[in-house]
This record gives sequence, C-alpha cells and structure tokens, in this order.
Amino acid sequence: MLKFQVQQNRTVFEAIGFGLTERYELLLMNKPIDVVYEIGENDWNGQKTLQLELKDIKLGGTADA
Repeated sequence: MLKFQVQQNRTVFEAIGFGLTERYELLLMNKPIDVVYEIGENDWNGQKTLQLELKDIKLGGTADA
C-alpha cells in the first residue's frame, strides 16, 4: 500500500494506492508524476474525507507507465 499527498497548483489531496508498491521508487525521485485515480471516501474515526484511490502512477510527461 502507498499513502501520500499529491498537490496540483495550491490544492493538496490525500492519495492511497494498493498493489502499487513497485512504483514507490518513482516517488523518491521527487519529480512531477501523473496519476490515474478514482475519487473515493475515507471514513476514519467518524470523519469522512475525500481521497484519491490510485490506479497507476508514472513520471510526468512520459508516454508509458
């Protein structure tokens, strides 16, 4: 499982991805990434928030994941 925050412009989103641990090294490069996601709801301790449920991650500006 990967769990981290992504930012577009000044908006920060919580993101979670299952089965994407092989993409972890892309995050360590500290470069822009492109993500494929579905918007989901996180219900934790009675608090409901929106989160991005990641489906895929790739380096920003590349043709293939």
